[in-house]
This record gives sequence, C-alpha cells and structure tokens, in this order.
Amino acid sequence: MPKLISLNRKRQKKLPEELVVHEIMHVIQYKKAGFGKFLYKYLRDYWSNLRKKRKWDSASRRNAYLEIPFEIEAREAAKRFLEWSEKRKVETK
Repeated sequence: MPKLISLNRKRQKKLPEELVVHEIMHVIQYKKAGFGKFLYKYLRDYWSNLRKKRKWDSASRRNAYLEIPFEIEAREAAKRFLEWSEKRKVETK
C-alpha cells in the first residue's frame, strides 16, 4: 500500500492532492444524495459486487470496493484534477 501521508521540510503532514480531490468528491456525493441514501447505495453496491464474485478473499473484497460507482466517480475526478494540474504547470512555465 502506498504511503498516503508524508511530511514536508517543516515536518508538517502533507496529503497527496489526488487523495484530497477523491475525498472531496465523496463529500459532494454525500451532500447530493444525503446521508442515508449515500450510505445505503455505497454498502448495497459493495455487497452486490462482492456477491457476484462468489469469493471472500482480499482480492475479491478489494475489487468489489473498486467497482463501487461512488469510488469510480471519485477516482475519475482525482484523475481529471491531476491531468488539469499537470497541464497548468506546463502552461505556466
């Protein structure tokens, strides 16, 4: 598993931008759907994905998690942000 939190030169904790964007996307999803609906859909989709695999090993659980639509949307938002951020860095040089 990659190290998610690092320390900068001042020994302050630093989170990767893509993780921040990913989690902000979950906040947006949560606000749009509401607590109950978000939680219900998230757990329903995870359980449904896991049942389709007919296995309970760690790889199946991980893949079931990765296939949750909320997670796919959050990863896509993080990917788009990184692409935008890289493009912006090139344009400002």
